[in-house]
Amino acid sequence: RGDKVLLILEGSLLALRERPESRERAAVHFVAGDSLGETLVLRRMHYPYDIFAVDRGTRLLELAGDDFERLFRQHPELQRSVVDALTNKVIALG
Repeated sequence: RGDKVLLILEGSLLALRERPESRERAAVHFVAGDSLGETLVLRRMHYPYDIFAVDRGTRLLELAGDDFERLFRQHPELQRSVVDALTNKVIALG
């Protein structure tokens, strides 16, 4: 479910998506300092990926979606930071 935002403190995560009907597969690797779930929380969507820790000792900070939304509305600097992070993700996928 897209009900939380994850910030990777140490280690890394791998997000995998498989679509058996089309044999389409996608993978995205996230490393320490990356975050994921912001868009899904803000748009109230489900994660289209399964998330796996890649490194032993991976540590995450988990922020409940409602708390993230409240902070997002109250702090314009967080809004800008999220937009920058999402833009960087789009550029990296290109």
